[in-house]
Amino acid sequence: MKKQILKINKKFYDSLEKEESQKILRIYGYDSKDLFLKGLMDKLNNEYDFLDLHEFDFLSNEEESGYHQYNGYIEGDFVDYDLITVSFTPIKGKEGNIFMNQNIVPMITSKTQEDSKFLLNNRIKKICILTTHKSNIFSPEKNIITDSGISNIQMSLKYINTLGFETVDFFHIKNLNIKSRYYSIEELIDHANYLQRKNPTNSQFQQISKQEGVFYGDFENQPVGNEIKFFALKFYAAIFLQKGENIDISRALEKSNDITLRVMSDFIEYISKVDKSLYLVLRDSEDEAEEISEIDIPDEDQSIVHRRPRESLMSEHEYEQEPIYSFNSKGKMIFKTQRKFKKKAFEIHGYSCACHTDGHLYFTSEATNEIYVEGHHMIPMEYQDQYWKDHQRNLDCTINLIPLCSHCHGKIHKSIKNERMEIISEVYSKYKDKLLIIDDKLTLNKFAEFYNVYIY
Repeated sequence: MKKQILKINKKFYDSLEKEESQKILRIYGYDSKDLFLKGLMDKLNNEYDFLDLHEFDFLSNEEESGYHQYNGYIEGDFVDYDLITVSFTPIKGKEGNIFMNQNIVPMITSKTQEDSKFLLNNRIKKICILTTHKSNIFSPEKNIITDSGISNIQMSLKYINTLGFETVDFFHIKNLNIKSRYYSIEELIDHANYLQRKNPTNSQFQQISKQEGVFYGDFENQPVGNEIKFFALKFYAAIFLQKGENIDISRALEKSNDITLRVMSDFIEYISKVDKSLYLVLRDSEDEAEEISEIDIPDEDQSIVHRRPRESLMSEHEYEQEPIYSFNSKGKMIFKTQRKFKKKAFEIHGYSCACHTDGHLYFTSEATNEIYVEGHHMIPMEYQDQYWKDHQRNLDCTINLIPLCSHCHGKIHKSIKNERMEIISEVYSKYKDKLLIIDDKLTLNKFAEFYNVYIY
């Protein structure tokens, strides 16, 4: 088997010598850039059970033009993948400097120009590893965003995840959810409108309007600098959510003939003609979310689960016990849920939907001979990594689980904003005391954001 090697741009390696970068590396315990890169490889090995990285090398001059400074790939032979790209972020960043799109979009542009199906090909795994300390205070504990709903970083991360990138946090940014994404273009637009209200002098958030069923992209003025990259990342996400249909950026192209926009325009034309069922990344997003979040393990089968190799917190409370994880069929580390907690929540509620008492259509489950209900984590399991790191809270616990009938469960995840907000508000009101045990600062607005609903 071919040895696995992390291939990086030498410019990225050399940038680690900057005085400010060196200071940041040291506060995280890395006394040299080589030790930092060893830590990166160890992190990737922990996240993916098929990786065995122990050395790095530099991209060739020809490869550099396709990957740019903050991107590279893993050399080796893989059963499930023809290519694994790895994108980094600058060691030093700041909130207003949206470091992800500035460094990933150039690679997307180059690779899509070479191969129109680069973003669609399920034989290409795309990993983004967050290597940025964004705070001006040199302390890991101060690496934080104050409000995920109004954070440019959270928004950009949602775009990247929507495009099928898998995000890994190396330098943890508190309050940042590394797995959140959009599940419809309406959610994307609603978040942009929300940020626009919070930042009325900044016109780059909206840039997208719907007219007669078509979503148009445009700049208010002649775009400059990284505004084009921010626009591109947003619209690539919009293209995915629409599966290439009813997206028009011709107005933006009239204001800028930048290659980033020209390549994206060609991609829109390409994706509108391909058989979209061929590409895993364009599956229905809601179905994918359910597959990731709702995985049960039998109580007696502990051989397939693991606990993270870090400080263990033993407690009599379920929500303080360390989460368990395993690897999915593609070798990616995922958190697991335990059936016993869901069963306990069902029994507490008498196998009845935990929401309003009217309008449910029940039937008897053949598997349990009980009324059929579905387990729902009020704070979704996609936030597990964030909540364990930020709050030492395990979301797979009885107090975070409620039974919902299939109608209410579908409504809280998939209905239009107003209807989704109705059930979100009801759940928060009824179970606020339990939710505050997990997060004592959880407001209704923040709770709604877990479901991509923004209140303004």
